[in-house]
Amino acid sequence: MRRVASVATLVVLAALLTGCLGSGTYQVTPDLHNGTAAVGLWHSFGGTYCYWERLRGFSGEFSDIIENSLTDAGPQYVEIKPEDAGFHTQGCSSWVQAGGPLDKQFPASNGQFPGEGEFRVGVEVPPGTYQAQAPTRLCYWVRESNFADEGFSEGGGGIANGLNENIVTIADTDVGFRTQGCGTWVKIG
Repeated sequence: MRRVASVATLVVLAALLTGCLGSGTYQVTPDLHNGTAAVGLWHSFGGTYCYWERLRGFSGEFSDIIENSLTDAGPQYVEIKPEDAGFHTQGCSSWVQAGGPLDKQFPASNGQFPGEGEFRVGVEVPPGTYQAQAPTRLCYWVRESNFADEGFSEGGGGIANGLNENIVTIADTDVGFRTQGCGTWVKIG
C-alpha cells in the first residue's frame, strides 16, 4: 500500500513540475508539454540577474529576439504569445504559469508593496495613488498594458514611466506595474 501511495505522490509531483521552466531555451507550444513553454502568462520569483527572451527563431542572431528583459530583483512576468517560436531564460528562479497551482502571488499588505519587481494590477497591487518611501537616486517605475512587450513604441506595453518620480497613480485599466530602486510603495489615495 505504501508503494502505491509513493508512486501516486511521484506522479502528482511530476505533473506539477511539468509546469515549471528553469534556465534554458524552450520551444513554444499551444499547450504545456514536458520540455516546452506554453502560450500564456508566466511568473518568476526573480533571481540574481534574471534574464528572459521571447524568440522568433533559434539562430542565435539578435534578429531572433522579439523582446527581452534583465532585472536583478523581485518577481517578474512574461506573456508568451502564439507567434513566438521559443523562450529563453537564464538566472531566474523557476517560471510557473501565472494563476496555476505553483504560482505564489505577492499581494499588497496594509496598502504597501515592495519597490522591486513586477506586479499584476488588481491581483497583487490595487489601483490607486502610491508614494515611494525610500527611493534611491535611480527609482524607476513603469505602468504596463501587457507583459509581452517592455517597450514604449506603438503597440508596446509601456503606458507611462518615471525616473526619480516618487508618486504614481496606478489605473484600474493597467495590467502591470514594474518598479526598481524605489523602496516600499505606500498607498496615499
